[in-house]
Amino acid sequence: MEIRNVRTFMMAAELLNFTKTGEALGYSQASVTAQIRQLENELGVRLFDRLKNGVILTHEGRRFIPYATSLLNAVEEAENFGAEDVEPEGNIVIVTGTSISDNLLPGIIGDVCRDWPKLRFQVRVMDDAEAYNADLDDGTADFAVSIKASTEMIRHQVFGEFSCKTVFICRSDDKLAGKKKVPLEEIVKQPFITTDRDENYGHDFERILSSKGLYIDPIAEFSSTTAVMNIIAERGGVTFLPEYVVRTGVNNGTFAVIDAEEDIGLDLLIRFYRNSARWVSPAMRAFIDHIKSMADNDVQL
Repeated sequence: MEIRNVRTFMMAAELLNFTKTGEALGYSQASVTAQIRQLENELGVRLFDRLKNGVILTHEGRRFIPYATSLLNAVEEAENFGAEDVEPEGNIVIVTGTSISDNLLPGIIGDVCRDWPKLRFQVRVMDDAEAYNADLDDGTADFAVSIKASTEMIRHQVFGEFSCKTVFICRSDDKLAGKKKVPLEEIVKQPFITTDRDENYGHDFERILSSKGLYIDPIAEFSSTTAVMNIIAERGGVTFLPEYVVRTGVNNGTFAVIDAEEDIGLDLLIRFYRNSARWVSPAMRAFIDHIKSMADNDVQL
């Protein structure tokens, strides 16, 4: 089986037009047709149905895509075998949510870039798991990072997982700041600021409160955890956030963690994902190894 034919198949599967495939790869339309026919003969199946205005993948053609992807990844990895000792360089694209983008990734990326200064990062913010899946599927993102309290919807390989506590916070001069064993009933009656209530851990937080017969009536709701903290720092109020989000503000005296009488038991998981079907470039390998090292050393996020 010629690798050239497999590459041509993958391009044709994307463009669904043999003429455009030839233009993209520098072949004539007749050469593309011949390569696809040769591959079909070797596999003993028809990969495309030829139509008047192009081609469409057959059922067998769609089933062959994962095998072709794995084969091409293996070839690319073998071709880069001699480059393992070269300093990693290049661009890494990460998709994630707002709180991780604003509060967690800057420190991690800073540490990685200190060790590998030729790496460059692009972080794109989105809060939909299916969008993560789509970007990992088509290779427009190298990694995804999510924070989930319960149901996980991302279907790709996890290469790093960290637990994270959640806390109630208020401004450091708030009446609850120095109070011991504050009842949950008292906390939820305060002016409450929330992140998106129907997304991520916000939904789980309200579900747990509801099971205890408690509810919140937020005075404001923001998509950004930074906005939540800003309004509390300026105007006061109470919120409920992952501990890593508020750590800096607590350490510098802006915020205080409320000593709740009862732990509501909402621990979160931060997970790092990659598409296991993709070849891992030296740049990607450097990031993966850093995250795995953090997990192995029980680094607190």
